[in-house]
Amino acid sequence: GDNFPVGTTTVTYTATDNAGNTAACSFDVTVVNDLTITLDSVWDASCADTLDGQVFLTSAGGVGPFGFDWDHDGTGDYDDMLDQDGLGAGTYNLTAVDSTTGCTATAMAVVNEPTPLIVSVTSVDPSGCGIADGSANATVTGGTLAYTFDWDNDGTGDNDDTEDLSAISAGAYVLVVTDASGCVASASAALS
Repeated sequence: GDNFPVGTTTVTYTATDNAGNTAACSFDVTVVNDLTITLDSVWDASCADTLDGQVFLTSAGGVGPFGFDWDHDGTGDYDDMLDQDGLGAGTYNLTAVDSTTGCTATAMAVVNEPTPLIVSVTSVDPSGCGIADGSANATVTGGTLAYTFDWDNDGTGDNDDTEDLSAISAGAYVLVVTDASGCVASASAALS
């Protein structure tokens, strides 16, 4: 029933009989901190369907050596690193074990991702051959605001265009949209 501090404490018991004879015995009691796992931070995946999420944790207590087993690569092997990277959206569970004491600890981390960046284009054909009165209107959903637009009718890679094109002639037009996280989606329009 005694409460001992973390570390090793020498305990001595002395017994005395009715005749006054005494005997003593001593032994060491070692108290080890329980193994704990603390979730420090989670970095969500930057784009839908990308594998760049990260999880950072701290372990404390125990004696060691420690084994860490994340469930996204099978379970029971205890061959993982404590921190994880290259993660997509999902729920990840960790079991840690102190190989000396057998104590275990668990943690869970949820990696999120933004909604997918989706681009669609509707177009209006020019009124006649050689007339530049057609248009291409983009609709963008998901991702992370703000968006940049790059139509290929004035070169590519400049990301300096407007969302929609007007006063265009017949031809094929490709739009590449980049969101604030660097996620990219594209769509095209063919005007005749």
